[in-house]
Amino acid sequence: MRALLVLSLLVLAAPARADSGAVDGESARAAALADSVVGRAGDTSAIALNPAGIADLDRTTITILGHAAYYHLDYARTGEPATSSDRAIGGYGVSLVVPLPGPEWLRRVRIGAAIHVPSSGIISVDAPTRADIPNAPMYEARLERTAATFSMGIALPGHIDIGVGVTVAPSLIGPTSVTYDVGRGTTVDSGVVVRLDRDVRFGGSLLLGARWAPVPQFSVGAAYRQGVALRAAGPIDLRAGSIRANDPLDFVDTFSVDEVAIGLAFQLSPELSISTDMTWANWSSFRSTRDQIPTPGFHDTVSLRAGAEYVVDRWAAIRLGYAFEPTPVPAQVALSSYLDADRHVLTGGFGVDLEPLTHTPLHIDLYVRAHAVGGISFTKDPAQIPDGHPSIPGQQIDALGYPGMSASILYFQAGLSLTLSLGDPSTVSR
Repeated sequence: MRALLVLSLLVLAAPARADSGAVDGESARAAALADSVVGRAGDTSAIALNPAGIADLDRTTITILGHAAYYHLDYARTGEPATSSDRAIGGYGVSLVVPLPGPEWLRRVRIGAAIHVPSSGIISVDAPTRADIPNAPMYEARLERTAATFSMGIALPGHIDIGVGVTVAPSLIGPTSVTYDVGRGTTVDSGVVVRLDRDVRFGGSLLLGARWAPVPQFSVGAAYRQGVALRAAGPIDLRAGSIRANDPLDFVDTFSVDEVAIGLAFQLSPELSISTDMTWANWSSFRSTRDQIPTPGFHDTVSLRAGAEYVVDRWAAIRLGYAFEPTPVPAQVALSSYLDADRHVLTGGFGVDLEPLTHTPLHIDLYVRAHAVGGISFTKDPAQIPDGHPSIPGQQIDALGYPGMSASILYFQAGLSLTLSLGDPSTVSR
């Protein structure tokens, strides 16, 4: 009955997933640089990646973006045929940064807002029927997320920028009531009355950032990004005559965890710039879909990113990027079967600035991004897997990943963004 109620709740709700704006929701320029932009002068992607970066935008700037991706997962239990999963993923978004008018102290302030929506819907939570179902926690629902981010950047004297923001993501609250009306029909099933109430609520996560450019050829930035999660929760009240049971629903999808990023940017020549980022992620706080710390628990990671941009004749730019993202998933020797391995992210892109050519303040940027995921394999430890039937003597192992499993992941993405600058540049004495 509980599984039926959960299924009914999630099917009747509008499908939904979410993006904090930093994953699959950034501009094509940031994506082509492998998101190594914490220390760079910002475009509108800084709204979510380092809110201090928007202080460098001296005109009202609007970015419209779209992206499409292909995700493929293969996994096989030892000695058995492989199971395959293919998924097409898409999304679109818009972001806006506005310099405030007024006296000089107010003209140092920039206000930014961004929203990203997947092409599939607004809210969706996958609630597996078993805790040992194989899944890829770094992909799956994390690829399709809906969220809005609001930021403020301030240009301080001394070439120091600071910023603060908040990312707002939806959660689903679904109180459910099940009663039995003996006079409702002629069969037992027709007497069951199910009432579902669905309510979307919003939770916020904090963004903090700073950037310092002591000389035009060098800048350093830092950012704190609080984790984002989508939750589906609510009481389930079961009543049949004098019998009453309250079995609450509580599922969670962890999209991102708390992160601290440090970035450096170098202008090596008028044409060439490079940037590097290092990000610590608190994956040890990761919780399973059932809102529990997995066994064994995830571990924290430190990822590295680098990007290079070469400007050709003031109107065109070529960009390349690379990121190494170590997996937070430990060896899957117990009941769970999380599928993940260290990944190498390769990016590239091209940008055109129409303003020097046609005096139209429009940037057109494209990018491609591929994830090269290392080999995934593990062997279960029978001593760490619970009995399938504790009442029967001996150990009966029915874990879906036993005695071991191998898997492979393929992820490829392409995207486009259009950036329009409006009005005259805001001049502020730095």
